[in-house]
Amino acid sequence: MNDKRPIDPPAGDPPPSSEKPPLAVPHRVREDPVSDHKRIFLFQGCLTAIAVCTPFWILLLYLLVKWIR
Repeated sequence: MNDKRPIDPPAGDPPPSSEKPPLAVPHRVREDPVSDHKRIFLFQGCLTAIAVCTPFWILLLYLLVKWIR
């Protein structure tokens, strides 16, 4: 008989490429790895500025309220 069904592969062989499970999506590779460092330093700089300036603004607000009363 002329049967057109595919022959089952032996048990040890990997499945054909059409039946392989989808691979995980690879991580996006950045063109400029320095940009990550710049972003981290910018974020740390903003946090430092907030931490340093907050007592000043609290004191200024306190003096302003004291002056208005």
